[in-house]
Amino acid sequence: MKYAGSLIIALALSGCALPDFDGKPTVAVRATDLAVVETPVWLLNFGDAGLRRMLLEADVNNLDVASARARARVADLALAQAGASGGVQISGAGGYLASATGALRPDGQSGPRSKRSDFSANMTVRYEPDLTGRLAAALSSATLEREANGLDYIAARRTIAMAVVNGWVALAEARNQSARADTRISMTQKTIPALRARAQNGETTGTELATRLQDLTDARIARAEASGQIALAEARLRALGVKKMPAAIPLRKIKRPRIPAKTDLSRVGGRPDVCAAWLRFHAADAARAETLANTRPRIVVTSSLASTARTLAGLFSGNVAALSNSVSIEGNLLDDGTARRQVDQARIGVATAEISWLQALSAAEIATLEASINLQSAEERLEARLAAYRLLASELERSQARRRGGLDSGLEVAGAEFALMSAQLEIDAARATAFRAAAQWYDVFGTETECRLP
Repeated sequence: MKYAGSLIIALALSGCALPDFDGKPTVAVRATDLAVVETPVWLLNFGDAGLRRMLLEADVNNLDVASARARARVADLALAQAGASGGVQISGAGGYLASATGALRPDGQSGPRSKRSDFSANMTVRYEPDLTGRLAAALSSATLEREANGLDYIAARRTIAMAVVNGWVALAEARNQSARADTRISMTQKTIPALRARAQNGETTGTELATRLQDLTDARIARAEASGQIALAEARLRALGVKKMPAAIPLRKIKRPRIPAKTDLSRVGGRPDVCAAWLRFHAADAARAETLANTRPRIVVTSSLASTARTLAGLFSGNVAALSNSVSIEGNLLDDGTARRQVDQARIGVATAEISWLQALSAAEIATLEASINLQSAEERLEARLAAYRLLASELERSQARRRGGLDSGLEVAGAEFALMSAQLEIDAARATAFRAAAQWYDVFGTETECRLP
């Protein structure tokens, strides 16, 4: 009975090692099942409660974010597996074999049958002293890869947030265009009777009337296009995970962040995508060290305890169990070129990862400069449109005063109103561009992640 406890442990271990197969089909995991309450990674909501709610909904419901979260979880499990491989490894197994034999007599009849059953159990303890640094390199590579996947998750959340902000701006712009088109239709319809009367009285040739009729057709087309853009913007937002659309988006009353005095490129290296590429560069270097260590001989200590019996009761009734210990050397003692090729491939992987990091850093610097230039240009363009609007508003006031004095007709006033309406459309477009530029600037410059080695 002195080995009974060890055999019981071996059987328990063998049972725990079996996967849980219940025979049921695999059910796909929903995105909401993976969603957790997390700190927002996108804080530029322009102070709008509707946009803030949309960002939170997309962060929870978006499938790309759920997929990135799952990849981060897989990296966590890989790191745990790499950590477990560096310690004492214990495994156990149990087996049962039943057989029946019978002799065949000369007359073709079967003789007496004999039955036999065998039970077996074994437990193995394996330990590898990390003399070559192979296990430490594997753990370092898994740790760095886990950090990189975590940053990929942050980058995925920021990408979706950027798309939500752009969709929010597109929805506001389309709604404004629809409202402007309705106003333009109403204004045009009011001027058409007066123009038709002037044409009938011979005061005009009808060209102005034809122009206004064409304006009415264009305004109706613009309204139909704006309605389609509204539906498209809402569909895109729903595809991103937004459940409820805001009733109103007053871009005119929402403030944008101030333009930076100068662009600090030193912070670009802290962007999530750049930092992830940097970590993968170091992870590839750690994987190279692991590959190199795998080509070297290493010492492995193994201890096994095994027992067999005819019956299950006999397995634990003092039956002799065999205990064996061994010290072996694993690895390539003679290389036919395979190990050398594996090391060369790992070194090329390091060089490739370094190039990817440098490319990501360069692309981030260019994107940051472009975002700063676009933001400044968009703000200046909006200011120019506002200045032009103020001039046209003053012209409309003068035309209205001349109308009250009998110097101008209502058609001249209508013309000034049409010019002001066109200027307002340009302001709406410039304002939407300014919001997009602000979101782009924040995306490439607004958040910094600290890159750190474990």
